[in-house]
Amino acid sequence: MAQCDENFLPLYKDFTEAELELASQYIQMEAYESAVDSSPYFLAYNLERFLGGDQNLPFQLLLQGLWYDAPRSYFDPVYMDNFFFEARSALNNAPSEELAALHALVAFAYIQNENNESAHQHIAKSLALGPATVIVTGYQSAVTECLEDSASIYCEPTTLSPMK
Repeated sequence: MAQCDENFLPLYKDFTEAELELASQYIQMEAYESAVDSSPYFLAYNLERFLGGDQNLPFQLLLQGLWYDAPRSYFDPVYMDNFFFEARSALNNAPSEELAALHALVAFAYIQNENNESAHQHIAKSLALGPATVIVTGYQSAVTECLEDSASIYCEPTTLSPMK
């Protein structure tokens, strides 16, 4: 994710004038200063929460961080706590046709955080939702294999990135 060279503001969307004013206030706050070395996706997440915009965007930003910036997301406990918090909301508000994919994505995140019990619960929910697209079915199979064999190539944080 691109960032401003001067203040590291993540450039994840076209900001309105009002949002830019709020962002300029936010980057002066201690919360921003303490997180500036984190993943730019985490900075974007926190900024979007501060701006109070699109309710789905914070989860999407954290999810993209798992795909594009795995080392600074999967291995950051604060990042992952926020991811799982937002995932619960996303799962509660998602249309039914997206639930199988979301549960599988969350299962993989739990595997990366060494919480196989929660991973098993989410992949079971994903599979129980019935037939899925070819892509989701492949993802479910890879997550299941990773749960069965932690040495599997599918267990690498970036292996199951849809952006790879």
